[in-house]
Amino acid sequence: MFSLEFARVWHNVFASQLIYLIDGIEQGLCIDPQIAGDHSRCRLGGWMASVPEDIRRLPEFADLIDKHARFHGLAGELVALHGAGEHERARALCDGEFAVASQAVAGALDVLSERLSGLGRNLSPFQCAAPAERPSVWNDSLLIGIPVIDRQHKEIAGIVDQMLANRKLEINEEKAVDLLTELSAILGKHFDTEEHMMRRLPIPQEVFEAHCREHTRVLGDLVDLNLAVAAGQHQPIEQYAERLERWFIEEVVLHDLDIGRALAAVR
Repeated sequence: MFSLEFARVWHNVFASQLIYLIDGIEQGLCIDPQIAGDHSRCRLGGWMASVPEDIRRLPEFADLIDKHARFHGLAGELVALHGAGEHERARALCDGEFAVASQAVAGALDVLSERLSGLGRNLSPFQCAAPAERPSVWNDSLLIGIPVIDRQHKEIAGIVDQMLANRKLEINEEKAVDLLTELSAILGKHFDTEEHMMRRLPIPQEVFEAHCREHTRVLGDLVDLNLAVAAGQHQPIEQYAERLERWFIEEVVLHDLDIGRALAAVR
């Protein structure tokens, strides 16, 4: 089944960044309204500009272009209102037209995905750019405003970047083993930091428990991979790295911002 899951995550990351700006969770973030309003400057827009011409001619792709451009027009307006101190108008726009436009982009991606699936096209968001041009997993839209966690996130993203840059490495090759060892260490430290911090913040118990379960699942996946290395199994690190990238982005967007919100609430 064809899917544009990464492309959709990219869009959600950018939309969430602007919502956090309006919510006041903007530690270390500086967003230019002209950049926010330019649909070619985001990661999704950059990818859209690089897809093959036959896909660009599809009506579903044309619809995505229109909806994406409208979303960014509203994004630029939203950032400008916030910068001008028009907080009530910014909040109304964020909760109204901006939210609708963001959902429309996600829906257009789903429609395009279904269309490409019907055509038997297996297009990855990473297939359209040369490896040297591939953007880093990290970008500042992933900042949550807590320095120690942001620093750990950057370290994790750096390891994922190295894995994806060496995607054909077998998991039992020395460089791959070194990367997995480094990843195990930083993930253990990162999860301990988060769980310690969450115990001291006003976060609902069910949210805390779900967060801990996800940590256990990710560590279990890493343990299984290390057992495969010990058993002498041969497989490229690529598949694990791609799963890890998707988890990393969703972890920050869907889970770790809970910590940022809770911390902002008690400051």
